[in-house]
Amino acid sequence: MSQQAEPRGNDAFGYQPALDGLRAVAVVVVLLFHQGFTWMTGGYVGVSVFFTLSGYLITSLLVLEHRSTGRVALGAFYRRRVKRLMPASLLCLSGVSVLAWAGRYPNATALRGDVVGAALQVANWRALTRGVSYAQLIQGGASPVDHFWSLAVEEQFYWVWPLAFMGLAYVSRRRGSMLVAVTAIAAAAVVAAPLIAAHWGPDVAYWSTPARLGEILVGAALAVWLDRWRARPTWWRWIAWPSLALVLWAAVALPIDHGLAYQGWFGAGSLITAALILGLQTHGVLRTLLSTAPLVWLGRLSYGVYLYHWPIYLLLDERTVGRHGVVLFALRAACTMVVALCSYVLVESPVRRSALPMPVVAWTAGLATAAVLVAALLMVPVSANGFGADDDLAGKVSIAATTGPLPTFLPVETWGDDGSSASTVLPALGRPVRILMLGDSTAEALSAGVMRWAAEHPDLAQVDSLAQAGCGFIRAEGMEGDDTGAFEANCRQMLATDLPVVLRDRRPDLVVILVTLPDVLDRQWSPSEGLLHSTDTRYAQRQLHDYGALAETLMAVPDLRVAWLTAAPPASWCVCDVRGYTVSMWAGQTAAIDAQVAAYPGRIERVNFRDWITNDELDGSRVDRPDGLHLAATSALVLMDERLARALLQIAAGSFG
Repeated sequence: MSQQAEPRGNDAFGYQPALDGLRAVAVVVVLLFHQGFTWMTGGYVGVSVFFTLSGYLITSLLVLEHRSTGRVALGAFYRRRVKRLMPASLLCLSGVSVLAWAGRYPNATALRGDVVGAALQVANWRALTRGVSYAQLIQGGASPVDHFWSLAVEEQFYWVWPLAFMGLAYVSRRRGSMLVAVTAIAAAAVVAAPLIAAHWGPDVAYWSTPARLGEILVGAALAVWLDRWRARPTWWRWIAWPSLALVLWAAVALPIDHGLAYQGWFGAGSLITAALILGLQTHGVLRTLLSTAPLVWLGRLSYGVYLYHWPIYLLLDERTVGRHGVVLFALRAACTMVVALCSYVLVESPVRRSALPMPVVAWTAGLATAAVLVAALLMVPVSANGFGADDDLAGKVSIAATTGPLPTFLPVETWGDDGSSASTVLPALGRPVRILMLGDSTAEALSAGVMRWAAEHPDLAQVDSLAQAGCGFIRAEGMEGDDTGAFEANCRQMLATDLPVVLRDRRPDLVVILVTLPDVLDRQWSPSEGLLHSTDTRYAQRQLHDYGALAETLMAVPDLRVAWLTAAPPASWCVCDVRGYTVSMWAGQTAAIDAQVAAYPGRIERVNFRDWITNDELDGSRVDRPDGLHLAATSALVLMDERLARALLQIAAGSFG
């Protein structure tokens, strides 16, 4: 087998344009994924590629310096990292704070804490403490700094890894034992991730640094291996094409909210990225393609593109620009490129080229971070539009009910079961209606539009949400798909603890309920019965009982009104597996809702949400529910504008009577 000439000295880890091209591919995957295209459900693999590539590049620098000088200058390393990463990061956070102060991110009810977490490089742990999954954040699209979680993971690695590398180099003494040590650590991290997922659940598997460390360390191990064997066999180039194909396949094939990504298998999957990097070490067609000027240019901008794209995506939505699909993506991508280029030319490059000594860099970075934190505390609202006073669930604020004469009446339209309208009269209430959203991830997606509508109509509504993924109202363990029991545990906490606190201390006027899948999925009440289908009589009876228990809890609050929305079954293009879903599965749920309406006339109303959605999708339009299950944030807002707000305010009017 022929080989290239063995690189010597500093050439072993020379600049490789193809790796910038790989960065470009990864960031494009992320941009497409965050656009919400239904054919790009696993685009989060782009972040995993970044992790492995970062581990490789950072470790190659450490290896090169240690081989050349016998040491690693920690001060110089941290100085380079701070100058490279912090200017654009802090600039982005400053811009987000200003825009939030101007009211441009009304859905981001926890943005102050999010900005603080991002500035302190702990955004991933902040996401974990909020108790939300990655899929929920992307589908809800609430916070413009949600994407900082991955930057936090990398930055935490950057702080620790040089110290660990120096320690390993000192202990190992010999290059061979260094190779064994780094490989063993990487292997341990890869093996640990599925164990973390099994013990602590899918959110920890996705967000936490220990669970994602394997992806970075695989890249680090590759750098040490390539330093040990500097010859580059020409056959390596044939590894690159199938490796890239597997990465792209994963980007379009993996599901958005479950599966391998949430079971700790990213570390093992990063071996594919490592193979791709390995294949790019020798001359070949793919290396040439990835080294073309446009891809290299985009790769150099990729950090800024990633930083700025998500705040821009949330600013430019279907409602603000009047476009959707490919046209909307093109507008978002173009604006992102312009902002990233300006940041790179005017801020990032000048700072990176500066010759400031480490003390000056450290003081400047510290003061700049402090300034961003102060700006976040002063400019970012505590809660954009909810009627609670904290980012977290805490029953600290008691809102007294407003009494007094009701003012004039306004003519509006309400909507019947068939979608027809009828003129009616709605009281112009003396204060905003306090609305609480309750249900699963479809309720959470709807909440994004309801909250934004409330922010645009602060005199009419204030909105808080307890909706969370996988949370229905049937109280039985063993829900299909809830293998770890995490959904059921979170839901039990919400219904048994959080909901009573909110009802007691925050005093909502209206509770809006929507559950789509959790209350029709197969359930097991006892091993002897096995799994019961939602069309089973026993299933329906228990659903009726549990819905009645929820209604009783809600009706114990004086004057509270409930709008119970009928669920829209998944569309044919749903990213979920729709083969087993039939409309008849929701018959028992609808009957249980109707029973509560009959039991509490005038206080619980059924809203035919299902008909609105399915009628709009008769022509096959995927605009409302791009993934076939969850409303897009903009579509939810349009629905509020055109139909739902009228229905909700009409129902809520009874609580003021």
